[in-house]
Amino acid sequence: MTNKPFSQSDLSFAVGPKFQTVWGLREAIVFSLEGIGSSTFFWFALSGDVIGMMFSILAMFVASLLLLSHLGRPMAAWRAIVNIRHSWISRGTAAIGLFVVLGTLYLGSLSIPILGFAQAASAPLLFFLVVSGVFILFYPGLAMSASAGIAFWTNIHHVNLSFLNGFISGMFVYFAVAPDIQALEIVTLHYTIGLLAILLAVISLLILIFQSIHRGGASALSARTLLKNERFLFWFLSIGMGILLPLVVVASGILELGSNALIGVACGRIIGDVAFRHAILKVGAFESVI
Repeated sequence: MTNKPFSQSDLSFAVGPKFQTVWGLREAIVFSLEGIGSSTFFWFALSGDVIGMMFSILAMFVASLLLLSHLGRPMAAWRAIVNIRHSWISRGTAAIGLFVVLGTLYLGSLSIPILGFAQAASAPLLFFLVVSGVFILFYPGLAMSASAGIAFWTNIHHVNLSFLNGFISGMFVYFAVAPDIQALEIVTLHYTIGLLAILLAVISLLILIFQSIHRGGASALSARTLLKNERFLFWFLSIGMGILLPLVVVASGILELGSNALIGVACGRIIGDVAFRHAILKVGAFESVI
């Protein structure tokens, strides 16, 4: 009997580990857009950038459309939230929809004060946006951890990495388009937060891989496949463009916020984010039984 893992779609009755094929690049893009949209919204809200917040809401709206397109009957997509008590997919769909609605109302409270609810509504709206946005940052990891059959995904560090990846990507998008900030202490604070977030992501990733390999079985298979077989997705795009490039920039502090060079760094970070999530989904293996 071969030790090579099977694809989930293989018509085989042989017993052995198989890689899931239900979640792939589209879901990786959705997870990245969710994280970037929720993270950038808060950064732009802190600086009062209404245009930036509008694009953040747009990113979340696109993510929700891609998420609903995954369903077999998109016209009945509204039913995705009916099982909110038991399904992480339903909870995520509801949270994203709530974020888009609340974000639109918040922008209205800032942009159309003539309606009379600007001062009264903006603070509570922002509070609930923060709550739903933080949940959305954690949501991809929580949804993956609910797939008990895929041991690699059930590690708690996937939840940590879900939050950190979205937070870091959103931060670098903000860095790339941030208004001209002259105060050195503010720039230093931004870069310090970015450095700490990247270091935490690296630590969580190392612990995840170490624990997965020592766990054995399909979990170890997933970790080894990630390290040995997904060289382009994981090592070049995820680590090289998504981690090392931003880390060097933040550690050196040589680039000013809003500089043209940071636009390239932000693009590399986004590509690395999507690649990392895609690689993690791609190597999800489960033990097949008959």
